[in-house]
Amino acid sequence: MLEVKNLSKQFGRFEAVKNANFAVDRGEIVGFVGPNGAGKSTTIDMILGLTKPETGEILINSEILTQKSAAKLHQKMGFLSTDMNLDRNLTGYEALAFFAHLRGDWTPEVKNNIKKLAVEINANLNKKIKKLSRGNRQKIGLIASIMNAPELLVMDEPTSGFDPIVQSEFIRLLKAHKAQGGSALISSHNLSEIAEICDRVVFIVGGRIVDNQSMNELREKAPKREIIDLDAVLEKLVDKNPDQRLEEGE
Repeated sequence: MLEVKNLSKQFGRFEAVKNANFAVDRGEIVGFVGPNGAGKSTTIDMILGLTKPETGEILINSEILTQKSAAKLHQKMGFLSTDMNLDRNLTGYEALAFFAHLRGDWTPEVKNNIKKLAVEINANLNKKIKKLSRGNRQKIGLIASIMNAPELLVMDEPTSGFDPIVQSEFIRLLKAHKAQGGSALISSHNLSEIAEICDRVVFIVGGRIVDNQSMNELREKAPKREIIDLDAVLEKLVDKNPDQRLEEGE
């Protein structure tokens, strides 16, 4: 669904992204993980067409993303950033209607999706955005990203500001998106969230992709810790040998 080929971006002498290569298959959720300043957001900006790469290609559904093809290809995508920049004088519903009209898909299906999603994540669509908390603004952004059932979701720290209940609902929505054949690229510092919803993880450090592994491979390589209850072990030993007394320290 998404393919990044030999992608590089430089700001002056600073190489933000260096020859990045990875892909997101149809029906796959991929985590995009790295420290602050690693190049995650710059890569996402290039995928969204907000920043032009120095070298390389981005393909969406096997078609190269160009200035000419961007509008058509981005119709297949939904996006959610850390803190969505929404018109503060609109209500949540008005903002969502505006986004849908921009896409040209203000349809009964989208309207029904908006209402359904608002109930599921407890989003207040009648308040003006300037009166909403950061977490409640993020709920509006989440609805905007998935209300048109996109084929590909691109998310940059999407659950920042969500309480645990909404985070749980977010994970459920992502799993439903995948079950319907949707794909997603998710940048996050929340590793437990990545572990729960992602099929594969791409690691980026210093602008370079340093690893790309399935969650199963990562789980197999992860250090394992075993906890031994010494009191329980001693009780069993004594039960087996009631006439034998263990010396202190044994």
